[in-house]
Amino acid sequence: MSSRRFATSDLVLALAGVIGLVLGLWLLPRQHPDAALQHMLSAEAARHRAAAFLAQRGYRVDTTHALVVLRRAPELLRRWQTRWGRPELVRRLEDLPWLPVYRWVVYRSSDEMNGQRWQVVLAGDGTIWGFRGPETPGEDPAARAAVGIAAEAFDPLASWGKLSGAPDSSETPERPGPAAAVALARYHLQRTIGSVLPLRPDSVGLLATSSPQQAVVRFRGLSPTGDSVTVQVVVTASGQLRALEATWGTLHLPEPSPLEEGPPRRGERGFTVHEVQDLLSVLLFAGLGIWLLTVFLRRLHRRLLDTQGPLRDAVLGGLAFTVATLGGALPGILQVPDLWLRLLILLMSTLVVGVFGAASVFLLAGTSDALARDRWPEKLAVLTLLRNGQVRNVVVGASLLRGLALGGLLLGMTVGLLGLWPRAALRLDAGAWTVPWPGMQAAVWLGFAVWVGMLLVYLLLAVMARLPWRDGGRVVGTLTLLLLLAGVSAIDLEQVGFELLVHALWGVVLAWACWRYEPACSGIGAMTAWALWRSASGWMAPDGPFGPDGWIVLAMVGTGLVIGFVGIRSRRSAAELPRYVPAYLQELARQERLERELEIARQAQASLLPRTLPEVPGAAMAALCRPAYEVGGDYYDVFALPDGRLAVVVGDVSGKGIQAAFFMTLIKGHVRALSLSTRDPADVLRHLNRLFREQAPRGLFVTMIYGVLDPTTRTFTLARAGHPPVLHYRACTQQVQCLRPSGMGIGLADAELFDKALENCVLRLEAGDRVLLYTDGITEMAGPRGERWGLERLQQWLRESSRRGYAPEQALGALEEQLRAFAGTTELADDLTAILLEAKQDGYAN
Repeated sequence: MSSRRFATSDLVLALAGVIGLVLGLWLLPRQHPDAALQHMLSAEAARHRAAAFLAQRGYRVDTTHALVVLRRAPELLRRWQTRWGRPELVRRLEDLPWLPVYRWVVYRSSDEMNGQRWQVVLAGDGTIWGFRGPETPGEDPAARAAVGIAAEAFDPLASWGKLSGAPDSSETPERPGPAAAVALARYHLQRTIGSVLPLRPDSVGLLATSSPQQAVVRFRGLSPTGDSVTVQVVVTASGQLRALEATWGTLHLPEPSPLEEGPPRRGERGFTVHEVQDLLSVLLFAGLGIWLLTVFLRRLHRRLLDTQGPLRDAVLGGLAFTVATLGGALPGILQVPDLWLRLLILLMSTLVVGVFGAASVFLLAGTSDALARDRWPEKLAVLTLLRNGQVRNVVVGASLLRGLALGGLLLGMTVGLLGLWPRAALRLDAGAWTVPWPGMQAAVWLGFAVWVGMLLVYLLLAVMARLPWRDGGRVVGTLTLLLLLAGVSAIDLEQVGFELLVHALWGVVLAWACWRYEPACSGIGAMTAWALWRSASGWMAPDGPFGPDGWIVLAMVGTGLVIGFVGIRSRRSAAELPRYVPAYLQELARQERLERELEIARQAQASLLPRTLPEVPGAAMAALCRPAYEVGGDYYDVFALPDGRLAVVVGDVSGKGIQAAFFMTLIKGHVRALSLSTRDPADVLRHLNRLFREQAPRGLFVTMIYGVLDPTTRTFTLARAGHPPVLHYRACTQQVQCLRPSGMGIGLADAELFDKALENCVLRLEAGDRVLLYTDGITEMAGPRGERWGLERLQQWLRESSRRGYAPEQALGALEEQLRAFAGTTELADDLTAILLEAKQDGYAN
């Protein structure tokens, strides 16, 4: 039944997505002012029109390398959307293609040869709206002939200033004055703005500081939109047009810097509502960024991060962000005159932008991946498959189709809401689009869509991982609030309330899809809606400057649909796909396995040690065994022999963990068995070496001291197989003797060489004498500065504790305290093992 409901919900989402996509593609061109781009000249046509205009005005300049930029007039568009409504504005822009709200700016900022700068501003139909000529003067014979000027300069003594309407009778072709300047200005206006807009002269004057002498004529007029327009024309007596400057509200043509956005519109009382909204979004992202960075560093320190998948994401995200950012800036970079400087700027920009894009994606991807795998791993299924390139399967195919349907639904709902409120003004920027190559703008749109969509997926994953996943209402509510504050919608509106409503709608839909399906579905939906909205200036105007780019975006959406259907038809389910386990989870499993093995080794080591020491008349003894964190091979044993003697064994098996514990068990059994077959300690070790050589791998060895205490003769006979020396404290002299009988480690040499090197050592003990057997973990204990405890400190401890009359158990307790104080830590790097034997008067023969 659940699968049926799941299929029904998918069908509903698919139907809603198709309806939304069709609705958006059909209605948006009737509501968006950018639909006017359908009637724009192409960039190349604008360049040729500007070149012809310059040539007709008498300028000889090279326009081959001129930059062509497409600009909007955002303030005029905002005012007209509010005044007429968007549908009416779209119709008026179609009827009045000469309006400069969308215009081409063809310009040259500097010329490498002669420093010439010039600019031509053209409306969508090619009408010249602004002009600033090169510094090199020229001549326009046609204009001079049309006006009838025979002089090379204007008469400075004529009545320049406010026009009175009466002609100046003193003007002649040889002494041109204000009337001639106005006539020249009208001549040029009729070939530019004056051909579409009625203008009347207002004032005329001379520019005293200009060379050659120039006259400036100001015209005023009223546009069909009801706005006043001021045009200033600068001409020379040679007939040449030097400048054409138009002012329409806040729009001033030509512009100082065509590639700049211009200052933002500020409210009279300080910050605008949109600026406060943007500030809150920045603070939200900053807070989330600090939180994610903190989590990232903590998990990185604990090695609880998957780097393989996030690195792949970082490469894709860095590439997308670099293409999107440099795609718009590349034409401006290519205008830098010096080749090496141009290459350096391009290289450094690519490096900085790429590193930022990749680092931001890696940070979010790594953190969200780790958090989600701990709390909500099923939400990573699609993302993991996409990372590993496993696209042709039902899981990815279904997610792609859901995401594309979600994008169509978001577009349709947004356009539907805009249709209900036609006077809600879209907040459009001035723009500075260059069209150097077909497809470049599509790369910018898609690059930003991919980068923003990836960040959205990771942000949703990270936040979801901290929420109670069974509480759907809380998850959807929290994510909706997050997306609302983040302003994830691509729609910007002048009316803040309506804009927040659109953001909230996007947030609800994306949050529901994230909880109902997976964050990858929400990310694909946001990418699709974002790309479709941003590329509307292309697909709404297929014959406009960005028509091919719009078709590319639509083709990418279609490609996603094809891939989704191919995945669905492959019928490859998640159970048939290889399961991906991050490296850090594999490492955690390995560590858990090692800890279990270490625990087994500790239990084995503890089982080998005697629980109690046997009581022997005439002797007192104590043992110390403190295992390190990593189980080593220390081993000791004390047991009574059938003839009444006492066997004392201390050994150290090379290696760590399970292997050392296994061979400790083997050694203990062999030693106890061999002790019953011979009385000589050296013979016990010789037989043990033969057995160990047969059973142990090469490279593994054992150091050992095997001694036998005979209470009746007061002797302690011992043999040493490569072990640290035995310490003998003599009570009569109160000195410590270091005994090193010859012998090599068990397993290091064959029987002949081992037997020859081994010898017994016999100690005759007196009352109060003490014998210490230990392992190298004591003498090699390291302090904070790297120094070793050493044999001298051990001898000093044995001498002092014996002189003070400490019992063996009390003395070994003092030794442990001194060792831990010396090391400065409670964790041991190696096992501490020691047996202290003290001879007593009672029970010994005289």
